[in-house]
Amino acid sequence: MNRSLTERARCLRLNAGLPKRFWAEAVSMACYLINRSPRASLGGKVPEEVWTGNAIDFSHLRIFGCPAYVHVPSDERSKLDAKSKKCIFLGYKKGVKGYKFWDPVDKKVVISRDAVFDEQSMLQQNQEKVQMELEHIPATATLERIESCNPASNDYSTVHLQDYNLARDRERRTNVKAPTRLGFEDMVSFALNITSEDPTSFQGAITSQDRENWMGAMVEEMESLQKNQTWELARLPEGMKAIGCKWVYKRKPAVLEKEGEKFKARLVAKGFSQKKGIDYDEIFSPVIRHTSIMAVLALVATWDLHLEQMDVKTAFLHGDLEE
Repeated sequence: MNRSLTERARCLRLNAGLPKRFWAEAVSMACYLINRSPRASLGGKVPEEVWTGNAIDFSHLRIFGCPAYVHVPSDERSKLDAKSKKCIFLGYKKGVKGYKFWDPVDKKVVISRDAVFDEQSMLQQNQEKVQMELEHIPATATLERIESCNPASNDYSTVHLQDYNLARDRERRTNVKAPTRLGFEDMVSFALNITSEDPTSFQGAITSQDRENWMGAMVEEMESLQKNQTWELARLPEGMKAIGCKWVYKRKPAVLEKEGEKFKARLVAKGFSQKKGIDYDEIFSPVIRHTSIMAVLALVATWDLHLEQMDVKTAFLHGDLEE
């Protein structure tokens, strides 16, 4: 659910074109929509309806981030002032029968029930924006565009990872074509793809501006895998197909001012290709339970103890897993 909230909140915020400081409003809106959407675990029923026992009214739902004209009360304006002001719809205020808006002029949140929403203009604007983005996408493959911007002499995969066969990704397709038309229903997915800052493949990492940082992260990952003896070469059983692997990259911002931005790289197996009972029986990550952490913190607080915390790199590699 945490991942669902995060992904939906990201889609809502990007679709509305709002800055990151509105993440809390986007998460709240995502939660509001999830609670009023059919769930397979409930047999297609709506969680809010099951919880309250009352029928759900969807007539008040509006597009997150759409422009709205909020009525200004007579006691807050003069006779010559406008009767409404343009705001941005941010969701719903809990416990209050009203909408939540952001006033970009006064820089404050406004709660009001009297407003006119202009959703159509937002839909039209987003469609035109997507069409403009598509018109600037070349018909050739993304790989060809990358190679034209990077000299062929920068073969980082050969220089730094020549001893690691696992680090070489499979060959990329060269016949990938850009979509000729994108419907509005796919607009959010398109926006997520073009705004991602982290590389999605090995080729993308070694041809990016931060290739040295990504290469260092990959070398560190391979050294950790070898140091912890996480794998051994074996003959593939007859009739069986090997599970592939891929690199996952993540850029982490600095927590302290003296710290720099961190680049993380993980070599993971494509577990989605496994079949239960054939490739695995039961797999889990050997990590601590949150209840254990809370128990330790409670003891520290009760007995006024001194607590020290440390981060163990590749902690998940220390567990004994059969698969």
